[in-house]
Amino acid sequence: MPQLPLLTLLAALLAWLAAAPALANTAAVFNGGAVAGCSYTAASASYSCPPFAATLDVTIASGYKVVLTGPINFDFNQQLNMSGTAQLQVAGDLDIGNIKPSNLNISGGALVSSGQFKMGAQVQTIVADISAASMKIGTGSDTKVTGTLTSTGQIDLASHATIIGPITGSKITTGSPVALTGDVTASVSFNLSSGSTLNGNLVAPVVTLDASPSRVNGNVTANTSLTISSASSVNGNVVAGAVKLLSSEAYITGTALVDTLELDWHGRVYQAVTCRTGSAGSPCSCVDDGSGYANTSYKTVCAPPAANTVHHYQITHDGNGLTCQPETVSVKACADASCSTLYTGSAQVSLAPNTVDSPAPVFSFSNGIASAYVRQTTAGNATLAITSVTPAATAAATCSSPSGASCSVAFAAEGFTVSGGARLAGVSGTFTVEALKADLQTPSSCVPLIANSTKSLTLRCAYTDPGTNNNTQSRNVNLTNDSGSGSTATATLVCGSGGFTGAASANLPLAFDGNGKAKGTLAYDDVGKLALSAEYTASGANFITASSPDILVVPHHYGIGSITAAGVSNPAATSATDQPFATAGANFSVQVTALSNNNVVSTNFGRESQPARVDFTHKLIAPAGANAGTLSVPNASTISAAIVAGGNASSGKFTVSNLSWDEVGIITLTATTNNALNNGSLYNNLPAALVGSGTSGNIGRFIPDHFDTALTTPNASPVMVCPSGVFSISCSGGRFVYAAQPFGLTVSARNAAGGLTTNYAATYARPLTITAWNAAGATGTAAPNDNDNPEYRPVDNAARSMPVGAGLTGGPAVPTAFVFTGGNGLGSVSYAFSKSYSPGPPYMPSVATNLISSPVNVFFRATETTPGGDGVTSLRAGAVEAGIAVASGRLKVAHSYGSPLLKRRVEVESQYWTGTEFLRNSAEATAGTTALSAAGVLTFGNCTRNLYTGGGCYAGLAADSTPPTLDFRQSKGLSYLNLAAPGAGRDGSVDVRVNAFPWLPSTVGRLNYGVYRSPFIYLRELH
Repeated sequence: MPQLPLLTLLAALLAWLAAAPALANTAAVFNGGAVAGCSYTAASASYSCPPFAATLDVTIASGYKVVLTGPINFDFNQQLNMSGTAQLQVAGDLDIGNIKPSNLNISGGALVSSGQFKMGAQVQTIVADISAASMKIGTGSDTKVTGTLTSTGQIDLASHATIIGPITGSKITTGSPVALTGDVTASVSFNLSSGSTLNGNLVAPVVTLDASPSRVNGNVTANTSLTISSASSVNGNVVAGAVKLLSSEAYITGTALVDTLELDWHGRVYQAVTCRTGSAGSPCSCVDDGSGYANTSYKTVCAPPAANTVHHYQITHDGNGLTCQPETVSVKACADASCSTLYTGSAQVSLAPNTVDSPAPVFSFSNGIASAYVRQTTAGNATLAITSVTPAATAAATCSSPSGASCSVAFAAEGFTVSGGARLAGVSGTFTVEALKADLQTPSSCVPLIANSTKSLTLRCAYTDPGTNNNTQSRNVNLTNDSGSGSTATATLVCGSGGFTGAASANLPLAFDGNGKAKGTLAYDDVGKLALSAEYTASGANFITASSPDILVVPHHYGIGSITAAGVSNPAATSATDQPFATAGANFSVQVTALSNNNVVSTNFGRESQPARVDFTHKLIAPAGANAGTLSVPNASTISAAIVAGGNASSGKFTVSNLSWDEVGIITLTATTNNALNNGSLYNNLPAALVGSGTSGNIGRFIPDHFDTALTTPNASPVMVCPSGVFSISCSGGRFVYAAQPFGLTVSARNAAGGLTTNYAATYARPLTITAWNAAGATGTAAPNDNDNPEYRPVDNAARSMPVGAGLTGGPAVPTAFVFTGGNGLGSVSYAFSKSYSPGPPYMPSVATNLISSPVNVFFRATETTPGGDGVTSLRAGAVEAGIAVASGRLKVAHSYGSPLLKRRVEVESQYWTGTEFLRNSAEATAGTTALSAAGVLTFGNCTRNLYTGGGCYAGLAADSTPPTLDFRQSKGLSYLNLAAPGAGRDGSVDVRVNAFPWLPSTVGRLNYGVYRSPFIYLRELH
């Protein structure tokens, strides 16, 4: 039988293998039945499984949920089928992007990932709701999702992505172009790229519409800023902070309510612009108009902010008056039914009764309140009323008095007037009692009723707001008489609930001066409003009685404690070495207690009809002189709700959660009573002396939330541009370095929102450990998972080897330690393939053998070194970890021949290993800094004939002085080595190595001096 040639047999075998059917995947159907390797809970119709194998085709029926215990990256040939209400939930990253279009059939359901969700490496279309810590939708191929996108982190929508459904995330970015249909909400920022369209409403603090054009067909709310670039538009209404319409043809078709508006060339708002700080006289005060439309029909039209109106007027009085003097009352212009907001426009009012002044006086309002009076010269009851007012109210006037909503005032010919100003809780403040009567000659004037005499008065008090106080620690009202009374006397009162009825009385001697005025002091360890009444009884008859208007008692100070973050109690750090408390930007909570001057808890706090508003500020304690950062505080309504919740429990305490600080270091927190005018609180418009505050002890240490790593100079040496189509991989970022070559790495310390924590420096920074991984955010521990930390070894790492200089180690190294300034740490790293040691030839010392590998992408992770570190790392969902391709390299030294009498020029070529061969690195841009004449840079060996001196190679073998170093910049990877001439009689051969770069091991170049090159052609001349 004839023998077939070997090549023919191999070709036949390959053809048979190609024709053989591929091994089929295994199908897994999740519809209530058993599935190998998974557990099933019938009550919840849910499966729990390890991550699917790459050969498993998955079908999840409607109504069933599959929970994977680890991350999953679907294979190209895998199937994923879902419909109805099917759900796939993954602990970790979920990547369906590699599934070929015909194998991806999702017509309904939900995809949930605790890490990053990715899709769209192929042309893909799905119908599903997606929820993940972060998302990357598409890579430039047509990608379509019909459903809701919800993320706690960043969402990146690549070009040619189509989303039909609402989108919610932190930072949302888009490629050019995308098509979005549905409302978009971003907690940090939103960018709409060129050529893209959003059909829906948009809410984000910062919004940017790129140029040429991008369109939002809906309303936009951007509290910080909105930037609309050339030819782009918002086809709807805008409510924003700083708005810029860049040149040219940017426009808004609806109205705009703004802090500021900058209109560049042909920028236009079609409808009215309202400046928040505008007025009727200057409605366009916030507009910087460079549109060029000022004198055209397209000019900007502004409208002043809408003014508030008067809902009703409220007259506040004490219920008693004297016929001989005006009775003081106050009138509020209420903008709402509860009178929590005041009308602050111009207003005037006249009141009744007034039987003295003609015409009746007109009282003007200041910031919503008018100080006024009424008069009646005959004893008896009178009903307070408004006789004229501008502007008119929409509802009838009301009254407020110690006895409730009565408008009745009892006028007497003689009696007391009692008054007392606002005071801090627990601090004694003056109260005054005046004893007056009508002058018999001039009844409309008063004279002293009691003068230059001390009388024992019966005093009572009433809790008016809140109307009760059952706390035995804070309910007492303590009175002291004036020193002019002869001897010091005190009295303690427990007030009546809502009025004087049922209030216990106490007698206190008070000294009246020649004008009929006596003084004492009053202190109350709680907060709210009180009223004080005074009675004088002579000869068993009730002689005189009167009560004061409300006396306001405000919080003295606040205690701040029970400070926690994620269940960790505040360690109250004092230095950079103390225990950490929370990460920058993470939420923490505090408990605030309202206290009196005597540190008695004010349990009425939060029970008032209009509870206090409390503001929070912070102070940087350490590091000294650093960035104070920003304290984020819940909005006023949230804090008010917490105060009311504490009031409902009569605790005098309230808890504020979701505070955060965005920097590194130690701070204190201060709580202060908000005293702004018309703040909706009893305690509005207070003088500075009555504004209570309290400061915590140290809070911290705060540490970075995470690190980001990045190439320091991605576009400059030593980083090089990857050759196109040469490597077997697609280089991360299109850049590469040699194995073991140091290059700059920047580690940025960041807060939870991604901002730089500039205080992470000096003693508040920590040494770093750099590890190498095969993907950003990889978390595997052993093959076939993502990585075998701490060193990432390519699968063919040990396939080939070549000698290099000693001192290199496999895996990542940090030749230059990281020094942090302003939150950025600059250092250098290198990545070498694993190596072993072997003895060199007799003429060389032992050398390290650097195991070469096919080029690989390596991603660098920064983690604080332990012990001593706080665990801050760049590993997280959506990790930003610098990636770069690493390739083995070498210097190829050429062989050469020539005379020993001449200098020798030897080619030296910089090369990289493609995985199959060494090629010249045309991207090499290195100029050496080590002189070729330096010791050990050139090594000579294996000398023969007259280059061998018996003890080794001839000492005259050396580099010439020019060029002093290798320089690959001019000839794209090619440089030259000039050697000095050995001299006459020095024929022979020698091996030379160039050890100029530790990461570029040298080949051996064989130099021949005075020896003919062999083989050669023998010539004979014939004549």
